[in-house]
Amino acid sequence: MTLDHRHLYWCQDRYSVVIRVELRSKELVRRVHVEGILPYADRHCAAGSDRQRLTVFGNLTHDPMQNIDAITILDGDLPHPVHLCQDDDSEGESLDWTVERNPLDFEQRFVSITLFKAVAMPGMFVWWKRPFCQDNQVVVKQEENAEQFAASERFLQAWKEAHRIFKEKKQQQDEETPPT
Repeated sequence: MTLDHRHLYWCQDRYSVVIRVELRSKELVRRVHVEGILPYADRHCAAGSDRQRLTVFGNLTHDPMQNIDAITILDGDLPHPVHLCQDDDSEGESLDWTVERNPLDFEQRFVSITLFKAVAMPGMFVWWKRPFCQDNQVVVKQEENAEQFAASERFLQAWKEAHRIFKEKKQQQDEETPPT
């Protein structure tokens, strides 16, 4: 839920975050902007403490002469850096976004924004704990993952035991083999 009581949904994978925000009945999205977004070439060089700010601008009319930034639908600091997609050369002026309708309630609409995660070096990925800095962090409780945690612990113990046995056998072989 956003500060102005809009429904906000988000999900992520290793490479992107998708943010969906509910639109009110007469709102039209005109522009989505991320201040400080990194170019695609810098997607593996995200370091530093500069915050990026996502803003969704819109208005309440179809009149093309009206100021496109008449209302702010969503505004917030992102917790981690994002970059432009590979084919985008707009240098951060806008992002690709879509307006979607709820298939069960055709009157309900959402603006859906895909943000591409930038990282400090290739091969890394960052798991976001929240979509915006002002939101609460998602906390994964150990009890919810107790079975997975226990399986991981059993695997680590078996791995350590296998290494111990291997070292003992290797040492025994070395002792039994006469020097040449």
